[in-house]
This record gives sequence, structure tokens and C-alpha cells, in this order.
Amino acid sequence: MNLTAMVSSSSFFTLIVSAVLLPPILGFYHLSLPCPQQVQFWHRGQALLFLNSNGNESEKVPIDCLKDAMDRMHALQQDDHSRSLLNKKQSIRIGPSSIAGAGNGVFATKNIKAGTIVGFFPVHGIGLERFDVTNAFATATEDDRTYFDSQHIDSEVARDNTVKHNYLHFLMGSRPMCGYLVKEQGGALYIDVNPNRPLRDTWISHLINDGAVVEFNTEEGLLDYYKMSAQRKNCVNIPFGPSPILATVTSSKVKKGDELFTTYGGSYWLDSLLESATKDGEEAEEPIDISDDVQLHVQQTARHIFDAMQESQQTHAKLRMELEQLFNDIR
Repeated sequence: MNLTAMVSSSSFFTLIVSAVLLPPILGFYHLSLPCPQQVQFWHRGQALLFLNSNGNESEKVPIDCLKDAMDRMHALQQDDHSRSLLNKKQSIRIGPSSIAGAGNGVFATKNIKAGTIVGFFPVHGIGLERFDVTNAFATATEDDRTYFDSQHIDSEVARDNTVKHNYLHFLMGSRPMCGYLVKEQGGALYIDVNPNRPLRDTWISHLINDGAVVEFNTEEGLLDYYKMSAQRKNCVNIPFGPSPILATVTSSKVKKGDELFTTYGGSYWLDSLLESATKDGEEAEEPIDISDDVQLHVQQTARHIFDAMQESQQTHAKLRMELEQLFNDIR
């Protein structure tokens, strides 16, 4: 698919806004059954529907596409040539974040100009969320399957032990994934990371922190978050090459020694805030409605992503084509 044509569409900016507003997928109900090709299925709040070789033919297409894409991504992240290709201009290091309690962060080892690709988002699991029908999730290794199985436990049975999906990332845009075009079928594709995996060269974008958090479930709390996050943000995650690859590109100049920051979005932090309050024994409350003022900040965040994508088409066209070739050549 021609990426230039994709981002020139007037509807694509709306897709980015929608993705920025999407909350993380939490609270799946999981049933342990034999899983051919390491594809697992969940049905939100309902009985699990398991499809095997005798399943509905229409369901096999997205399942096979997810598995194909996951196998290609697994090989791409392991392959020495691809790591060398993506690491040509690496200018970052991993270290303790400047934000208390945030764990590790990503720092510039030299001055970095705006529009520079500094990393890629690792992919250890690919999911298809269709909201009102069976959802699918694919992994490439037994270790990843075991890890993600532990994340999708019944939250009503073991609520306090449920691990939050800190690295789940919805995919934006209309790129087909190994032939599957989610725009035509409905739903949303997302990727997730197994943090137990060793770090691999530039596949480190999941370690880039947000420079702010939502502290209060109020309109003012959301507005303060978006203002502070925008002030500290110096990079964004963009679709790059074949789906599900995401690249992290700097949105402003970054000085040597500075930490990289992006924006996770208000829904991510609201979910975390309300979940934490519930665990502390407070009465559960609904997230604040998105006001017009908050929507403006969401649109600005989406605009930054859109602008970074447009610029990267020109600046990194050669790398994108090389990456597409590598991805397509994997069998």
C-alpha cells in the first residue's frame, strides 16, 4: 500500500484522534484450551469462542494474518541484518528515568535533531479487538504465550493479581496486516510487549515514558495532564513501513543527556488512576467525560503524530522501503 496516499486521506486524521482516545484493553476473560499456532481467543465478559481447523471459514483469515505478521515480526527482531539496518544511526541509551517510580527510560547520547528515528516498538504479541465478538491474540514463542496468559486472567477471581498492560499499543491508520484490512472488517489491532524479553538494539520504544500523568478524575486534571505532557514531549510513535511496525521519531530537538518523552493519552492515565483508587478501597467511579477543551488537546496530540508521519515519508523513505523488503522477504 502506498503510504503517501494513506496519510493524505482526509479521514486519516480522524483515525488518529480515535486511536488516541482508545483505552487499553483490560479485563479479558480467558479460558485455557489447546491453541493451534499459538493463537488465543477471548470474548469480553462472555463465553469464550474457540475456533480450530473446523471453525468458521470467515474467521480463519484474520487469524492466519495475525499469526503470519507475528512470525515475521519475531524473525525481524531476531535477524542480525535487520538489527544492523535499524541501528545505523542509534543515538540513545537505556537508564533510570528522571521520573520517580517510572523505572527505566530512554536518553539521548548526543544532540538529536527533530525528525530523527530513534527506536522501534517491540512486538511480542498481536491482538485483534472486535469489541462485541470474539477477539484474537497471537504470539510467536511459548515464553510469550505463558506471559500473556498470565495477564489475561479472570479479573473477578484474582483482581489484585491482575497485571496491567503497560505496553499495549493500538495501531493507527489503514495499513493492511499481511493482507487483513481491519478497516473493512471492523475492530482494532494492537500490539503488546513481554517485558521479560531481553532488550534488542533499537527495539526499545516501549521504555519511553510519558512526561506527565493524570492526577485527578476531573476536566482540570485532564487539561493539566495534556499541557504538561505536551511541554515535555519530544518524540511520537508513528506507523512506519508494513503493519504492525511502529517507529519512534523525535518531534523536536533533543539535547545530549535529555530523556525522551512521549504522550500516552489521557485515557491511559485515567484508567490507571481509577484502578488504583479501587484497589485502595475507594468506591469505583466512572472516568470524566471528554469536554470540548480536552478534545482540542487530543486533536493537537493527533496532529503532532500526523505531521511526524508526513515528514518521515520524505526523510526516511529509503529506510521504509528497505524495512518493507526485509519484512516481505521473511518466510
